Amino acid sequence: MAKRFLNYEEQLEYLEEQKGLLIPNRKAALRTLERTSYFFVFGGYKHPFRNPSTGRYYDGVTFDEIIGLYDFDTKLRMLFLDYILQIERHLKARYSHCFCEKYGNEQAAYLQTEHYNYNEQNRRMVDSLIRGFRNDVEKPSEYGYIRHSQEKYHNVPLWVLIHSFSMGTLAKLYQVTQFSIQSKISRKFDFVNERQLGQFLNTLNRFRNVCAHNEQLYAHQCDLDIPDMPVHNKLSIPKKGNQYVQGKHDLFSLLIICFYLLPHSDFRILAEDLERLITDSLPDFPHLSQKRLLEEMGFPGNWYEFFTE
Repeated sequence: MAKRFLNYEEQLEYLEEQKGLLIPNRKAALRTLERTSYFFVFGGYKHPFRNPSTGRYYDGVTFDEIIGLYDFDTKLRMLFLDYILQIERHLKARYSHCFCEKYGNEQAAYLQTEHYNYNEQNRRMVDSLIRGFRNDVEKPSEYGYIRHSQEKYHNVPLWVLIHSFSMGTLAKLYQVTQFSIQSKISRKFDFVNERQLGQFLNTLNRFRNVCAHNEQLYAHQCDLDIPDMPVHNKLSIPKKGNQYVQGKHDLFSLLIICFYLLPHSDFRILAEDLERLITDSLPDFPHLSQKRLLEEMGFPGNWYEFFTE
């Protein structure tokens, strides 16, 4: 049976009367519901504040605390997206350089199956990618920089076209790339091999989509694991069986990817900004402790000291 539609005022009454949520400023709460989504805010950010056995909010929890966690997550997405885009730009530049160094600047180079790892496993993906690339360069493009190459040179080098690729396309392209090029790309990153970089790319794509589509990030659980890395062991992250319990598919796994793929100076700024955001935001939701917040994010308690020592 479908749930009955509730207007904004009825939504607040439901939260107060049925769920025990305190609403100190009703007018402000109404304005918040009008500019956000009841489903998104209370579906994604209520869980740390509710008793799982009763479904009611803990005593003293206010509407403003849930919005505080929602606002924290919004800032968290903006912070991480900035660095994900930085990594994406670097990888696109590095990939196109290594590919063109081997096969040249002609667009025909990336339209030939023999320039990829065209085996049984990859054949369908390579064919699909090439069809997409051919469509991008043979039809009028929405991107001015691609149109310029089409009209002036009748050729769109990979180092031009690649800037229009999504992170998902980039991850697929790397997956079907010949090992020699994968190796050249991965060598640009200390302590990351070809296989690990491919896994990082797939996970980065998932988290980029979460950030870009304004989905809940702080407690997001990715459907892919990143590989075990030396940092897992150095942080003494506990295991359940053979599996690390943190830093595999949670938000901390994204921070680990940033640790390996960002320049050290940039990563340190990210870590400092993240610590500041957590510290500054905690007063906005007093019923959620720092320990519990870090657990929701998958962060070990010593994460900041380790990354900034």
